[in-house]
Amino acid sequence: MIRVSTEGPRQAAVQSPLGPVPFLHEVSHGAQVFRRLSDAFCLRRGVCSRRSSVRQERWAGPPRPGIDRFAAQIEPEVIACRRQIHEHPELSNREVETGKLVAERLGKLGIAVKTGVAHTGVVGILKGGKPGPVVALRADMDALPVTEEVDVPFASKVRTTYDGKEVGVMHACGHDAHTAILLGVAEVLSRLKAELPGTVEFVFQPAEEGPPAGEEGGARLMIKEGIFHDPKPEAISVCT
Repeated sequence: MIRVSTEGPRQAAVQSPLGPVPFLHEVSHGAQVFRRLSDAFCLRRGVCSRRSSVRQERWAGPPRPGIDRFAAQIEPEVIACRRQIHEHPELSNREVETGKLVAERLGKLGIAVKTGVAHTGVVGILKGGKPGPVVALRADMDALPVTEEVDVPFASKVRTTYDGKEVGVMHACGHDAHTAILLGVAEVLSRLKAELPGTVEFVFQPAEEGPPAGEEGGARLMIKEGIFHDPKPEAISVCT
């Protein structure tokens, strides 16, 4: 989707104008992930003996066409969000504004939000209206020390200091899309809150590319700080 030509360590130039990302498909798929995991846990616990029974008795929410309809409705919003994040990238452990954007959007959806996790990470908890498992959905937020060379309206012009050198900053690894897609999934599932069998934990991870030298960060620090203690997810789906 985004092709990068390597010109040395962490140096790259995007060769396509950040072509179309299938946001409608990805948002719908993310919501379906929760549905399938919820079904699987009901089956494993012996709630029903057959998967067809699981779907009938444990997932009473809208069928896939309903989820697809919600995803289609918010697709323009997800695309705009992705472009906003792309235009304002932040390096590992420095995702301050990205974290604020995520927390604000989750809060508007009525999702309980915890900020400052592993420095700049955000965790959102959506409790469904029906009993069921806890499922975590995760996306990464950090960008790379890469100079963008594509002339599009939302191209990054950000520059900063990295490892003692002045560098450009760019979402050259798709984390802008990951974050926007998971926010879209959060909106779709929040609309289905009353019918959700279980709890969804939305994890927006900083420093996936690795924290700066001498700093802690990323998934290791989020886990160290106890993001999976309460609630404790039975499955985690990673947006990659």
